[in-house]
Amino acid sequence: MSRMTYDELIAHYITPAAAAAARGIDRQRVHGWKGRERIPTDDQIEYEVLTNGALRADLPDQVRSA
Repeated sequence: MSRMTYDELIAHYITPAAAAAARGIDRQRVHGWKGRERIPTDDQIEYEVLTNGALRADLPDQVRSA
C-alpha cells in the first residue's frame, strides 16, 4: 500500500491552487501539507473519490474491503 504524497497530488493537479479548487478548499491548506509527512486521511479520501482512484488514499486493506 502506498500513501498519497504531496508530490503525487501536485503532479496530478499541476498546481496547489488547482488541487485546492478541485475540493473547494483554501490553497494555503494544500500548501501546508508540503512540509508534513502526510496528507490528512480525510483529505486523501476526498481526492481518491474526486480522481476516481487515480490518487489512492492510505487506508488499510481491511478498511477498503469493509
